[in-house]
Amino acid sequence: MLSGLIRNWKVYSSKGAALAALMTVLATNFLLGLLPYIDNFANIGAFISGLLLGFVLLLTPQIRQMSKNKAGLFECGVKHSKSTIKLKQKLALDRPILRSISLILFVILLSGCLVALFLGIDINHYCGWCRFIDCIPYKRWSCNDGPNTCEIMKSNSEMTLTCLYNGNTRVFPFTNISQARINDLCAMIC
Repeated sequence: MLSGLIRNWKVYSSKGAALAALMTVLATNFLLGLLPYIDNFANIGAFISGLLLGFVLLLTPQIRQMSKNKAGLFECGVKHSKSTIKLKQKLALDRPILRSISLILFVILLSGCLVALFLGIDINHYCGWCRFIDCIPYKRWSCNDGPNTCEIMKSNSEMTLTCLYNGNTRVFPFTNISQARINDLCAMIC
């Protein structure tokens, strides 16, 4: 939608209404993505991918007057002049640099996301505030629905719990506790 609006800006008669409709859709998708179990990163990725692929695939419409001797859909007897040949070339070469750059950026974005997915890279380890893009904590729901599993290391006098979800570590001065209490402590640090 946005790429079509940008490419065809001169065609729109009501630019304000088109922008308002686009911003309403964007805001609604982003706000819905802040709820738990709805991945806002997928919404953002789809928006960026749609924007880039829209620049690659959309053509700029050619608005011109039809010749008076045209008969409906067919060009009965109308000779092709140099202007129609130039028009066909212009359609074929419609913003090739923008198309190429958008396609290259899309391929880089897609391959980077696939590499991160297959290598199991969690962006939340590198970006502390990114978790708030995906879910905002609220009293009616919990955003901490990740796996609460901990690595347990016990010595004679202390126990170390390391959350496998976020990497937080905590040392406790006791070792003789039940598994239920260990699960509670693990949930606390995760």
